[in-house]
Amino acid sequence: MFNSPLLDVIIGLVFIFLLYSLLATSINEGIATLFGLRARMLKKAIIDGMLAETKDDKWWNSTAKYIKGLFMEAYSTLISKREKPEAEKRIGDKFYEHPLIRNYGSSRLFPNASYIPNDNFSVVIKDILKDEFQKRIDEIVQYKMKLVSNNDSEENTRLNLLHSSDMIKIKEIIEYYGRCYSANGSAPPFSIIDKDTWQIFQLHLQNSFYDIEKFTKKMEDWFDDSMNRASGWYKRQTQVVLFLIGMVLAFTFNVDTIAIAGKLSNDKDARDKLVTMAEQAVEKYKDDPKVKRMGDSNGNIIPDTSEAGIIHNDSIFKKYQAKADSIKAFINGDLKKANDIIALGWGDYGLKKNGDTVLSKYMSCHTTINDEPIIFKTDSIPKKDSLYFENLIYKKHWLKYKVGFIISEGTGGKKFLGFLLTALAICLGSPFWFDLLNKLVKIRAAGKKEETADTGTTTTNGNQQPVILNVNTQTGEEAVG
Repeated sequence: MFNSPLLDVIIGLVFIFLLYSLLATSINEGIATLFGLRARMLKKAIIDGMLAETKDDKWWNSTAKYIKGLFMEAYSTLISKREKPEAEKRIGDKFYEHPLIRNYGSSRLFPNASYIPNDNFSVVIKDILKDEFQKRIDEIVQYKMKLVSNNDSEENTRLNLLHSSDMIKIKEIIEYYGRCYSANGSAPPFSIIDKDTWQIFQLHLQNSFYDIEKFTKKMEDWFDDSMNRASGWYKRQTQVVLFLIGMVLAFTFNVDTIAIAGKLSNDKDARDKLVTMAEQAVEKYKDDPKVKRMGDSNGNIIPDTSEAGIIHNDSIFKKYQAKADSIKAFINGDLKKANDIIALGWGDYGLKKNGDTVLSKYMSCHTTINDEPIIFKTDSIPKKDSLYFENLIYKKHWLKYKVGFIISEGTGGKKFLGFLLTALAICLGSPFWFDLLNKLVKIRAAGKKEETADTGTTTTNGNQQPVILNVNTQTGEEAVG
């Protein structure tokens, strides 16, 4: 298989998948930047995953709620400016309203952080619990006064609680919620802590033996573990988005995996040119961050800290504009060269094949196109053939004829399967295809070296003079070289 046509076909396919994966990744990054998808996933993980009741929704119901939440958040941010009433706010809402967390937002349009350090998470949670203790101090004092072991006055009890350590305050508020859930089976009025979240707080409190430093460490470990799972959610979300982008790209550029494989198998010239580009791409893209695996040894996505802290609003739009410019340059660069080599695209969108029929149907209802009379080859008017008017029709009614042609051609069984294979390949991501291409190019290079060694030929320097051996055949004489 070394340096064989089959290997070259595989390298060509992998190179095409790499190019379109790079394009899809750039588009996905632009979408993620524009809509703050990473920040939204982080917020969902904290509010719905950590600080709320565990949901038992089906995946489709959860997805529908997530999409609905995106629109409702956008509507609330841009149009209605509606804030949730104080009585409806839970601990997750309090968390994102805390000044330390709000400080990570860049603007009103991008209010949420895309990265939160674990120590800030524990600091904010402890601050919220202490604030809740202050609000519930009366109920806690009344409970203390009912205890037989309490001999202090109500005022002294209150003062002792108010001046107690942070650990005591956190312990008291967690025990208060525990009494409510045990006695009534429900949360106290205007509760901010759901039962599942209270059980987690109580577990970490008990396992820390009521030591504030150990409790802080438990909270930070809990946050890190939750973020690892959130990374998996974000990775799956990204793969879904890449698949959808892949289907759009496959239809837009006519990237049919089955047709490309057939083209490379039969066209040696195209195959050789594409393999040459692939070999150059290994060196060209080796330092591109889009081909590097953004994960740790366990496969968890490394958190994006690039937007941590305060950033100016215009920097996000500059980042988005830079991404759009890089996408445009990429399409006009290697992608266009590769497309030209294997003739990807839709050509004339069926103009030659269907143009006469389109023009006939159009002329049955219209006599002009763009206010220009449809007249052919007369003596008094400059000669114009049918192709001229067909082009005008296609340009004016591009949605009907160009997009319609793509849909009709692309939804056929074999063609659609080729597009589906392309989209599935793209959702594997550019790091996967770059690693595979790098390995295949090395195998091909090793095959070339092996072939050269097997021939047993040696090369000489063109400037080296040949050695002439003169042999004297006379008897008694010594041969001189």
